[in-house]
Amino acid sequence: MVAGLLLALVEEKTMRISKQPRTLVYDVNARIESLLKQHEKENFKDEVCLKLPNTQDNHYKYRAAIVETMQYLREMNIRSAINSGTDALGQFYETFLKYANDASEMGIVLTPRHVTKFAVDVMNISHDDLIFDPTCGTGGFLVAALDLIRVNHYDQQPDVYKAFRNDCLFGVEQADDVFGLALVNMIFRGDGKSHIHNGNCFDNQFTYVKGQVQRLIRRGQSDKPRTRPFSRVLMNPPFAIREKERDFVDHALEQMCKGGLLFAVLPNSPITGDKADLNWRRQILKRHTVRAVVKMPNDLFQPTANKGTYALILEAWRSHETNDGVFFGIMHDDESASQKSKVLGARDRKDNVDRLTKDLARFLKDGRARIDPVPQEITVTALKMDTYLDFSSEAYIENSSQISDSAQPLRDLLLEMIRYSSRRPPTTRPIPESTKDFDLQDLFNIHRGKCPPLKTLDSGDIPVITTTEQFNGVADYYNVPDQYVTSKCITISANGSGGAAFWHPYRFTAVPDVLICEWQKGWEKSTAFCLYVCNAIRQNAWRYDYYRKSTLGRITADVKVTLPMKGNTVNYAYIEAEMKKLSDFAQLSDMIRSHTRNR
Repeated sequence: MVAGLLLALVEEKTMRISKQPRTLVYDVNARIESLLKQHEKENFKDEVCLKLPNTQDNHYKYRAAIVETMQYLREMNIRSAINSGTDALGQFYETFLKYANDASEMGIVLTPRHVTKFAVDVMNISHDDLIFDPTCGTGGFLVAALDLIRVNHYDQQPDVYKAFRNDCLFGVEQADDVFGLALVNMIFRGDGKSHIHNGNCFDNQFTYVKGQVQRLIRRGQSDKPRTRPFSRVLMNPPFAIREKERDFVDHALEQMCKGGLLFAVLPNSPITGDKADLNWRRQILKRHTVRAVVKMPNDLFQPTANKGTYALILEAWRSHETNDGVFFGIMHDDESASQKSKVLGARDRKDNVDRLTKDLARFLKDGRARIDPVPQEITVTALKMDTYLDFSSEAYIENSSQISDSAQPLRDLLLEMIRYSSRRPPTTRPIPESTKDFDLQDLFNIHRGKCPPLKTLDSGDIPVITTTEQFNGVADYYNVPDQYVTSKCITISANGSGGAAFWHPYRFTAVPDVLICEWQKGWEKSTAFCLYVCNAIRQNAWRYDYYRKSTLGRITADVKVTLPMKGNTVNYAYIEAEMKKLSDFAQLSDMIRSHTRNR
């Protein structure tokens, strides 16, 4: 309804407000249909045209709602708000869904404004670029690109801005209602052609013919030779659906010209996952170049994707060389994300979006530009071409600027455990003769962490475990009193989405949102067994999502640790043999033994 009224207000001077509900709805819909016809989208009128209630008694109430809504839109100067570059309509829709439906259940998560702006700023977009978003939602990335060109050219070169607006922005969106909002978003901004298309992005291919981008509808037939048109792709593919996120990236790359840049917001699995994800990363390097990886804030897309996301930037159709420098960054956005700035005190806020944007933009413009490393934030280095081929920023960026030299062995050990903890639980065959489910209380004495508030502590050498699933649970290093420090325990996150379990064969402390699991007497504490138990605990993580929060009671009641048995005892020999089959296990074991002995 709001989308339809926005279209009706495009030419506000001629809008009449009839006292008769039927006449008013007819006038509004006539204006909507006229605009849609101009954009060759008249077949989409059912999505945004107004519909009178079936019961005639409600007609005047419906008219009153229309008039009141239009009055609000005029008073808030909606045209100015939308033309400011903000995806105001998308923000409205996302907020509306929180009350009308379950947005996360519908898979609708719109990209925050400061992230779309970050994307267009670092990609050095110019008025000559052809921009594509294969999963455009309400058009947030396209709106940000349009706003960038408007700021740079509208006053001095209005024709340049108009040409970009009309001919250089392309998007595809499958959900009919979301597509309707994207269409309205662009039309309301004066987009003369509206190259936003409704449908499955995988059915849409694009080619460049005689200076124009043409869309091809693919119905399973073989692809014909074509000229790939797009020089910039900005995308945030849907998470956790039938198609994998990497499939959307592959399809977008197929539409890109050589040397074009792709910016994709992705979850953990394509960046750090094993098996199919690992093979995908290897194939990417054969065809394309990894230019940058930026770890986004963990809560950027909560509750739909609360395990962290990454911005992956690829250069299309140039194979990655071993010595190619890659920009790795970790974004902190406590100021940029408005919802955070309202709840955090000024002293507690950490924000590096501006510096990250400037450095990354310089690097993407000139790969030889000098980028000074910043601990916990930025570095430029070559990919580690090892068997695991990790793309994550955490695997390359120095974890802390304030950790002392005496803690270097611990830092090296943590980095190796971070890489190792991403492995999937062992699934090799043959399986043991029998297994047994153990309650957590059978293995551990469990209590919450008691670390004092971090803002009261000075920097130091003791790792503090929080609910983060990065860095083996380590948030940072502090000077912590001995009474709060322990070692050789497993931790489990107990708030939010639970199930993140890590073994800590070193001295550490933990915040109250983390469960510390101290081994009961009689259990073997070898490297293999401890890591095996962590993997077994993680298998229960599916129980705790947005709809069923993890708590101490639920974790201790629900989590079962399945262990292989030999008769009435745990089959430690089987566990040892299985864990040794995983790559890097021997190296990790040696590092743990060395660190423990030195301590």
